[in-house]
Formats: sequence, structure tokens, C-alpha cells
Amino acid sequence: KVAAALHVTGQHWRGSMIVLASDGVSLDIDPEVSLPVTTEVEVLLATPYPLLQHVTFVLSSLLSSSARTIGAESPALSTVACRKGRGLYSVLVSNPNLSELPLSIVSNIGDIVSVTEVPLDDQEKGVEGYLPKGFENATLGNSTNTTIAGADTRLFDVVVNETANLIVSPAPGPSGRPRGVALQLGSATRGLSEEILARPTFFQHFDTVLVHYKTIEDTEAAALTRDAAWAEKQGLGLMLDLSPGANLYPDLRLCNNSAGEFEASLARIEAVLDKAAGVGYRDAIVRFHEAPENYYSAEQCRSDFRYVLGRLNALALSINLTLHLRVTSGGPPSTLEDAIALASGLTAVKVAPSTALLEARSITTAAELADLIGKTASPSVVGLWFAGALVRDPLVPAQVLSAFGRLAESPVSASVAAALIQYASSAPVVLDATGLSGDQEYEEVRAIEAGQGTRAQMRWVE
Repeated sequence: KVAAALHVTGQHWRGSMIVLASDGVSLDIDPEVSLPVTTEVEVLLATPYPLLQHVTFVLSSLLSSSARTIGAESPALSTVACRKGRGLYSVLVSNPNLSELPLSIVSNIGDIVSVTEVPLDDQEKGVEGYLPKGFENATLGNSTNTTIAGADTRLFDVVVNETANLIVSPAPGPSGRPRGVALQLGSATRGLSEEILARPTFFQHFDTVLVHYKTIEDTEAAALTRDAAWAEKQGLGLMLDLSPGANLYPDLRLCNNSAGEFEASLARIEAVLDKAAGVGYRDAIVRFHEAPENYYSAEQCRSDFRYVLGRLNALALSINLTLHLRVTSGGPPSTLEDAIALASGLTAVKVAPSTALLEARSITTAAELADLIGKTASPSVVGLWFAGALVRDPLVPAQVLSAFGRLAESPVSASVAAALIQYASSAPVVLDATGLSGDQEYEEVRAIEAGQGTRAQMRWVE
């Protein structure tokens, strides 16, 4: 195609701008090939709307003259160049073809002073799957000083006497890392480092993990010490989560309706706390369970819970540990006020409210939360936030089904959580949705950020 059109190049500062003129845009342009486009083996993909010839010419000239600073001369080879400093380059050359091609490295930014090849591991050559199916016996040729074999990749350190006036972009700095955003690992079967490394972008979203108490219980102290040392190097905060075990039976019994099981549970908790503190943990989450159905009253249970909390408080003070009493619907405590009352006078105990449970009581802002607590406590009593979405019965909206829904699926709950967190903005935030996997973990953090309207409010460290 040929169009009566021009291109104009204008200089601006140290760069330039190219304006391409056309003879108009039509919504009724006929495609060059029948649609939909079909694919065939070893046939170039058809282009239904190709560029006009003058546009192709302008772009080709521009890219061929200025886009490549240094690389392989042959256009049939793929080149990636990385500038490490003035005149210092790493050049990766790949041959996507299945035949030997000439190799020569050229520069349009100054004379080449030296080229040194960097040895690469090539164990994959000859392994099944290295070459495409049907081309296993292709003649690839050899890689020498002047040639590169088919399907081969080579790396070179190149020194250049730079004479061109290059525009060098500044090296990107590290992105901000979150501070005080925690992920529950649950009963993970892999080691701590494996769990984190299985999430490649973990540190872009979190800086703390909650570790299941059974992980501490079942892992040898030496392995826990290695994990803790690795976590310290990564700047990863560790919190012990005892709350999954508070179920009366079969795990942890925290009311004294069976003296043997009660004492055994307390001894088990104290052993786990001591073991965790010994390898560097400084925070632990606790909660209580419902009262037994028979022969033991809620009042008796509450008295036992207060005893348990006092006993654990004494231990926590001696091992430099902070306990966080979690507010849950299966309480006590089922309300923030009740949690504050239970923790009253216990200096090692803070409370951990649920944003969803507060939302269920129509408490949706930091000001409303301050009015609720009144003069009985200050924001410093909050040690952790558990942020989750409120899930209501679709048929009976007044009925709350769960406080562990996904924030990413409930913008209202995400906004409420973001607002409530501001009451005690220095307290870490734990994602409270159940069954999160893969990208869902990251989507929860993004939901809170969207609710806040700004990243800064999530306490990001730049």
C-alpha cells in the first residue's frame, strides 16, 4: 500500500519525536487475509492489517540505525546488550535458527577494544526436548570465533571506546517493601524458606508470616534456628500462631473441666512458646474456645481463661514475648471490649481485633472505634489487626455467615478494614481470609490498598 503521507522529525532536548501522517482512519478497512487468522506449521503468521509501506520504511530505518547500540551484525541473530558501566557491556547472542550462521559483534557507539566470551553451562544440549519435535537430527553446525551453531546461545564481555553521546537511563532503585503486612502460612508442610521462595513476589506484598504452632512443635530446634537465621537476613518477621489449636478437643483444652488434659495443654503451649522464643520469635497469637456443652458453665470457663492468660503472661514476660489475644466469633473474646477486659493488667498481652466482626456491629471508621472503646483503652492496646471480609446470608442479610471472606471480593469490607486500621496504624495487619492460594494472597493486600486509596497508608517503606 502507498499513501500520500509524510513523516516529520522534530528535535526536543536530547531526544526526538517522529510524527507519522496518514490519509485518515476508517472503521471499514478490509483485511488483507480472511478472518479469523489461522496458523500453519513453519508458515509466517498472516497479518490482516499490515503497516503502510512508508511507515514500515521509517520504523525500520529508525530501529536499524539507533536501536542497537552493540550486538551481532547478522539480523538473523538475537542480541541482548546490558551496559554495566561506561564502555563495559555484556552481550548475549542467540541463534534461533537450526543452522550455523556467521557471528560478528559490531558497535555503533564507538570502537570495540576487546571481546571475551563468558563460558556457559551447555548440559542441555543433546537432551531430549532441546530441539523441536521433528528436527532432532538437524545439522546445527559449530560455534567458533566467527560462527554460532544453530539453537546456540553465547555470552560475551565487550569493552568499547564509547564516543557516541548516549542517553543513559538511571539504574532503577529497589521498590518499596511493605512494613507490618502478615500472611498466615497455615499448617505448611515445607520449610519456611521453601514456603517463601515458592512465592516469588512475596516481599513486594508482605514482611511477616504467621507460623502454625504445630510447625514449631514438630520441627527440631536446629532446623528452626536455621529458618530464623534465614528470616533475619531477609528482614522477615515471624509470629507464632497458637489460635488453630484452641478447640477444646482434640488439640488444646483451655478450661479446667478435665484437669489432666487442661494441664497437659498448658504445658504444651508453654513448651511451644519457649521453643519459639529461643529461636527469635517475639510475637504469638492466642485465642480461646467455646465452653463445653455439659457440666461446666461459661462463667467457670471465663475464670479459667483469665487464669491461662495470666500464666502465659508471666511466661511471656520472662522470655521477651508479646501475646496477642485474638477476637473471634467462636470466642470468648467475641468482642473487642471483652478482649480488653480479659487482657486488663497483663502487660505482655495486647488485643487483636477482627475488622469484619467490627463491621458486623456497624463500626466502620477509626472514630467510631475510638467512641466504642472510650476511655477504657488507648490505640496502643491493639497489637495486631485481622483483616477479612464480612460474609452475610444472601437470603437473610442480617445473618452473618463468616468473618473470613475475601477482601478482594468485597470492596465495602476492604474499605472498612482500611479505615479501621487507621485507629492503631502501627499495628501489623494479618490477612484473615480462609483458603487463600496463589495470586489470591496478593489480591487481598491490593484490596486493602484500594480501600485506603494510597499506598502510603499501608506503611510502605521506600
